Amino acid sequence: MPNTVRGAVTFYNNFIGEAKRFTDVEFVYKPEGLHEATIALDSSLPLSAFYAISIKPKGYLSRLFCSDVATSSACLTPQYIFNDSINIKDLTAQAFAGGDVDPASGTIDSYDISSIIADLGKVGDNLKGDVTGDGVVNSLDYSIALSSLSRKITNESIPYSLTNPPITPTQIPTITATPSATLIPSLTPTLTPTPTITPTARPTSTPKPTATSIPTPTKTPIPTKTPIPTKVPTPTKVPTPTGPVKLGKSCVNGTKKVTKSINPSWGLKVLPIPYSRPQYTCVLPKNIVLHWSDSPNFLGNNATWGALNSKNVVCGLAIDNNAILQMSNFYDDKVTWEGCSTLDDSINIEINGTKFDLWYNTNCEVVNPTNNTALATGELQKEKDATAKEYHVSASSLDWENAKYVNIVKAQEEKVLATVKYLMEYYSITLNGVTGHNKLVQNPDPGERFLKCMLDKLK
Repeated sequence: MPNTVRGAVTFYNNFIGEAKRFTDVEFVYKPEGLHEATIALDSSLPLSAFYAISIKPKGYLSRLFCSDVATSSACLTPQYIFNDSINIKDLTAQAFAGGDVDPASGTIDSYDISSIIADLGKVGDNLKGDVTGDGVVNSLDYSIALSSLSRKITNESIPYSLTNPPITPTQIPTITATPSATLIPSLTPTLTPTPTITPTARPTSTPKPTATSIPTPTKTPIPTKTPIPTKVPTPTKVPTPTGPVKLGKSCVNGTKKVTKSINPSWGLKVLPIPYSRPQYTCVLPKNIVLHWSDSPNFLGNNATWGALNSKNVVCGLAIDNNAILQMSNFYDDKVTWEGCSTLDDSINIEINGTKFDLWYNTNCEVVNPTNNTALATGELQKEKDATAKEYHVSASSLDWENAKYVNIVKAQEEKVLATVKYLMEYYSITLNGVTGHNKLVQNPDPGERFLKCMLDKLK
């Protein structure tokens, strides 16, 4: 009998919040304690959006994913991107906690343990105590539930920021396609010594508190058929890698779009081949060029990607206050050519917003423009008027005095510095190779003071 678990998968995007819920998804057992689910995505899920995913397999606690690494309480902003082909999301690094038997309560308690003990030794379909879904209730089901009970965890809650997106950016036209998403969670928790418990019946009249997100267990050795295991070996701690982990792939001229970013915390949505090139062409990166994205209202990475796509221009990365998006093909040795600057051997970073110097004082601190002593009298209004004229908007719509922009610029600075350092290490680029667009052409982008501050902070 196949090891199969059914469950619910919910997609949240940055336009409308909850976009679609699939209530009966089949997770099929794969080797090494993994389960795999394939979902056909229809036109109700626009490919132009960023997504977060909540997964709730039957018998397990739910888990929430904004990316392969931004999970649980760190999942505040959707980062997954889907294209019009097969999309594989590898969630095997994230284990799910099992044992929440029907009626599911969002946590594991004495009722769950009692139900599994009552079913021990039974064989058949749809058994309440069959956590693994293999058609047998045995000591493995009991051990999984007991481990979850000892950790006192609950369903992962959906944050307000996912159900109520704060800003709806300019939406990129929806691509008509029927892509599919393949989710590969691993269902095996770590077992712990047996605590003393008193099984109690779960009252039917008092609903149990509902909690948060999805599970993915990892492979746990099946204990011998002892009703209650008493000791489980402590897992060996895996050392954390000290530097960037390479993809193991080199660039080849004419390559297709990559399917994995060089940093697991980055999103990925590669821009099409520019009209000026017959194919993606490999170049050895020696420079990093900083740009602002020309977005006076700071609309975010989606708007940056859409603007570049409409101009048929390729830049390497987009950064806003919430995420980092890889938009070009990066390999271990080279990247594919980008048309964002006059340096053919450069990686170009588009930073959400414009006129960054307004927020930086002479000490490179991020401050409100109304309190920035580095600005001349009337400079803020002058920049707003010039920007309004350039982008054909009203100057009154540019609320740069709002404190939210200070928070946005600070968050973006942190991501810019981390990204540049990562690229410098990954491709052995020196600090002398980091520059701004304003140093290559007659263009104020990304701001003289902003660039100086970034270079000072990178030293």
